[in-house]
Amino acid sequence: MNINLNIRGLALLAALCLIVAGCSNPPVSSKKAPATLTIAEDSAYTTTFQDLRLGRLLDYRLELSQADESWVRLWVEMYEDGQLDSPETLIELSYGMHPEPVHDGPLGWAVVYPGTDAAAMSLYTGDTSGSMDAEATLFTGSEGTYTAWDYAWKQGERLAIDFGETRVLGAYRIGAGNELRTYNLQDDSEIEKMIAGEKRVFLLKFNLERIETPDQSDG
Repeated sequence: MNINLNIRGLALLAALCLIVAGCSNPPVSSKKAPATLTIAEDSAYTTTFQDLRLGRLLDYRLELSQADESWVRLWVEMYEDGQLDSPETLIELSYGMHPEPVHDGPLGWAVVYPGTDAAAMSLYTGDTSGSMDAEATLFTGSEGTYTAWDYAWKQGERLAIDFGETRVLGAYRIGAGNELRTYNLQDDSEIEKMIAGEKRVFLLKFNLERIETPDQSDG
């Protein structure tokens, strides 16, 4: 597997930054959970990808009720024939410690299929993003197999995440055969079945940690 940062990845990064700039919203009211995620299937990101036929993405809205004490880690893992690929993290993005206590913004994973031998991947939020190129064959199945993009929960539902938690937000998978299977991505045993039963699986993961502030450490 060959992953390199190059012009195509930078172009995707620039495009996503433009979308972020045009779609920022003011913070929403605080929630009980430190982090709350909702699926944003009708967002500007999704519309842009569909209209321009750029590829596919998993797009979310993230609300942080204690953003000034939060550190977010977002990454993608790839499994092939049941085994975690090396390096363990295919692409990763970390950020946090917002100046305001409440923060609301986009978050997601995008894959662009340029129709050549390379595809661009990007992780993005309302504050930062990172983009890399990878072999396009990583995201294509052989004849007679299927591919599927899956959110880990249903549209309209909210996923609450506490400090110290790591959750799967979504997956992209290439089947080992032509039978389309369904999995509950909120169940660890179902995720293990998916990894073992599919040819290739990409997992989008999210972790939230609490960063101790000077005031907290003094008290």
